[in-house]
Amino acid sequence: MKSNRISYCFFIVLSSVLLISACGDNTPSQNSESESEQSPPESALDSGQSPSNSETESEQAPSYAESENEPSSRVDEQAVSELNAQDLREASLNGRMAVVREALGQQVDVQEPGQIGRTALMLASYNGHADIVRILMDHGADVQRQDERGLTPLMYAASGPFPDTVELLLDEGAEVNATDHGQPSRTALMFAAGEGNLEVVSVLLDAGADISIEYADGETALEIAADNGHMEVANLLNENL
Repeated sequence: MKSNRISYCFFIVLSSVLLISACGDNTPSQNSESESEQSPPESALDSGQSPSNSETESEQAPSYAESENEPSSRVDEQAVSELNAQDLREASLNGRMAVVREALGQQVDVQEPGQIGRTALMLASYNGHADIVRILMDHGADVQRQDERGLTPLMYAASGPFPDTVELLLDEGAEVNATDHGQPSRTALMFAAGEGNLEVVSVLLDAGADISIEYADGETALEIAADNGHMEVANLLNENL
């Protein structure tokens, strides 16, 4: 059923993301320890698969960010003499401002991507760490950057209840109607609507988000919100048609 396929996509986003390990590549970088990482889920919208916690399934709904295994993280509370891009991504994901500042002070490349092209800004945006999002942008992080699936920092932020982070990205010039590489493609508004993030939807609408952009079977963000039972969001979208 159409409703189930949409629900699957947005449910698995949250249920699978914390199971994806590490922030780098399958091959460890020169400055980092070996990372245990598996292929992240992809899109289940076309396959109609049900949610799963397996991190090895390659054709499921998109996960927005990598999660680190805290015990194996190279950066702990002790001082680290030399940091690398993996450390910056992990710290950005987990809101560790001191490590982020240290890494930036060491001129670690803020744009260097990890797993499937995710940058530190995408990871900070996913968890709504607005202070880290700001400092990363101040150091040149690209708000328009897309990961390998076309997801932008704004889409990562819109998937969670983080209107302040969404506003920061928009103020920096993030494209509100950018679409990912999915077939069919998705917008930040669709992600926010599917998760029922009312405040985020309001911020996106104020920034000019296009409600008429269609997803699978001609569905818009309004239908996606209604299909997932987010009637406040659906009503707000309807009022802005």
